Amino acid sequence: MRRLLKSLNKDNDIIEYRKTKPWFTSITSNSLNSLLTTVGGVYRAYGHFLITESWVAPHFTKMLIGMENVGLTSKDTQLYFIAHKTIDPFHAAEMLSGIRKMKPQLEKKS
Repeated sequence: MRRLLKSLNKDNDIIEYRKTKPWFTSITSNSLNSLLTTVGGVYRAYGHFLITESWVAPHFTKMLIGMENVGLTSKDTQLYFIAHKTIDPFHAAEMLSGIRKMKPQLEKKS
């Protein structure tokens, strides 16, 4: 993301954006994070992530085609989108490992 912003001379704008962005632009992230507050919600959070993650690759592929069409062909400009066209095997393995190790508490602790 830093290389993308720097290549567009927008690297300082991210701070202002974060201060002024509307609350509803984070609704996906916020709904995912709210699920992580309970043990039972963690499974829902993983399901939420797996579903929404599958939307990223086709979306970013279309964005890259659009970038090519308007001449935004710099490697720095496209790198963020290229990196997100596939699910990172390291993070996928890390997530699956976390699911395997989960033991939700089904009873009250004494």
